[in-house]
Amino acid sequence: MQTELISLDPEKQKKNRNKPNLYRKCQVLTFSATNETNQHMRCPASSTDKHLAVSYHTKRRDVHYLLKPSSSSQTPTNSQPLHDPFETRKHKKMEKKREGGGGGALERTSQIVSDPYYFLHFMAFFSYLPIRASAAPHTSHRLFDRELQAFLAFLMFSAIKMVREETWEAFVADSLLYAKIFLIGVSLVMDYRVGIWFCVIFSVVYLLAQQPAFSKLGTAKKLTPMQLEDLLSDGTTTKYWLIEFYACSSSKCVRSSRCFPELSITYSNSLLSFGTIDLGLFPNAASKFGISLAGGMSQLPTYILYEKGVEVHRFPDFYVDAAPSLPVTKKLLCQHFELDRLLLDYINGS
Repeated sequence: MQTELISLDPEKQKKNRNKPNLYRKCQVLTFSATNETNQHMRCPASSTDKHLAVSYHTKRRDVHYLLKPSSSSQTPTNSQPLHDPFETRKHKKMEKKREGGGGGALERTSQIVSDPYYFLHFMAFFSYLPIRASAAPHTSHRLFDRELQAFLAFLMFSAIKMVREETWEAFVADSLLYAKIFLIGVSLVMDYRVGIWFCVIFSVVYLLAQQPAFSKLGTAKKLTPMQLEDLLSDGTTTKYWLIEFYACSSSKCVRSSRCFPELSITYSNSLLSFGTIDLGLFPNAASKFGISLAGGMSQLPTYILYEKGVEVHRFPDFYVDAAPSLPVTKKLLCQHFELDRLLLDYINGS
């Protein structure tokens, strides 16, 4: 027998008191639910509206259900209780949170531990402690004063960058740069050979590892040059396409890697779509889109807006040696490509 289970939770009954077709007056019968036996009893109702009201108690909570036989069945059988919709939504949120990597602090901590770039920097800074412990006694007092001055200066510059920088990647890059400068300066006060040692260490780290970019895409699509050409030539796609051309080996692309995914979440709709192309994987395709990779990839990242397959705007400007004079931010991209106007056009249906 197929059954329809209706919750008899008191709070939900209050909300549905004016819905006589949903709840019927019946006597709730209580029993102890076990794995071996299930007791089913009918409550006194009319012959045309027979319901089975069941309540069972577990160690966690009391659960009440009203079992309504389907029209095609006559005898009740064992049935499974339906999931509470509130519990289901809560469960889905927890699943999404786990898929998204948890909270921001936990995600960043795990990234620092697992990524070679952050791990090597941590080991390099940590190596200062045993070196500092072996310093000569006559230099300890003077060295402590320099360490305190360097630490306070580092906190001041980091606080300024925290306010000015828009992305976590840019803040980390600047903070690590300041920490390296101050550590080398303090090491030179201790012993010039220690300062040279840290210069060598940081040079090796720079050659072996690079700062990771923001890994999520938002609602943007990761495309190849051939896929982009097919989308632009296909008239059934969205009217506008905003494409980001980047390379993971470019420090500018890493610093601004968080801006484009966040913009795609805010402005993506059926009128405007977002896509990304990694020119580090397809360097030969850069010339097709008027992008020069000469000069240390100074033109990257490049953003191009297409309307019905035709380029209408780009940033930076279309010059061989052009480079963004300002750091790439969400505000800059919004103003340059008039994303707010495109969003209003979508809302107005134009």
